[in-house]
Amino acid sequence: MYHPTLTTTADALAALDHATTQVVAGEVGQVLAIAALCDVHEPDASVLVDGSERYLQMGADGTPVVGEFIAADIAALLGVSPGAARSRIAQVLNLRHRHPVLWHTVCAGDVRFWEAARIADACVAAGLDAEGAAWVDRQCGIALALQPWARVRSQVDGWILMADPELAAERELQAAAARYIRLGQLQKGHIPVWGQLDAADGLAFDDALTTIANTLEVGVPLEERRAIAVGILARGAFGQSELPRAEVIIRIDATPTHDGNGVELADAATVEGWGTALTRRLSDLLPGCQVRVRPIVDARSLDPVDSYE
Repeated sequence: MYHPTLTTTADALAALDHATTQVVAGEVGQVLAIAALCDVHEPDASVLVDGSERYLQMGADGTPVVGEFIAADIAALLGVSPGAARSRIAQVLNLRHRHPVLWHTVCAGDVRFWEAARIADACVAAGLDAEGAAWVDRQCGIALALQPWARVRSQVDGWILMADPELAAERELQAAAARYIRLGQLQKGHIPVWGQLDAADGLAFDDALTTIANTLEVGVPLEERRAIAVGILARGAFGQSELPRAEVIIRIDATPTHDGNGVELADAATVEGWGTALTRRLSDLLPGCQVRVRPIVDARSLDPVDSYE
């Protein structure tokens, strides 16, 4: 709702600045409160039955254990699930005990909690122990004295690699076994592509797409030309204009479809395993292919009977 007292740009900007300060202060207050709860909460040692509260290490290496039921209390106050609360507790503990420099910048309001937590999460995902995480934290502290946060954040991946080169080599081997290329379903006449490549292959692929794209019509945006270049690469893979195709099954309803006013609509074709496309695109999907037409009787078009025939 518009505030009637904010009648000038300066007033509105001042109000926004004040509100943002309150948001940051609220985030810091939450973080400090969660850390304190982890310190003071203790399971009831007198209850020794199945399902009683245990001490758990919710954070990574170097963080203390905490009573598991505190996550439910925090979840209720934050309005999140217990699982999300445990993740928040882990971030707070990881930041406080594995990244003391970043912890102090967050508490001072100089860096937002979620930004610092991204670095702590990246160190955990990389498998760094407490010593490795502390080394990354020290690099952040040195850089923060001279550089803005965005510049510091851009260097973290390199510091994580340098913190434990042997572990980084192991991660590369694991990533090599997880390389893939996947194609999605037909959507609006196009197919999405995503995957993970070896670094050298990725650089070579990027260079090939850009090189081919630069030979295409200049008026078309570069990203669109790079997408077109993928098809050119595929068709020229074996020195021919078209690749050999596996069997493609396409189903088309021979009965024209009409709208409520009797106007015939564009027909859709179902490409088995891929999705649907307009029939007018079939000439693009099947160039150079040998086509066999097989009429199929649609049981829905038959007159019903009362007994087996």
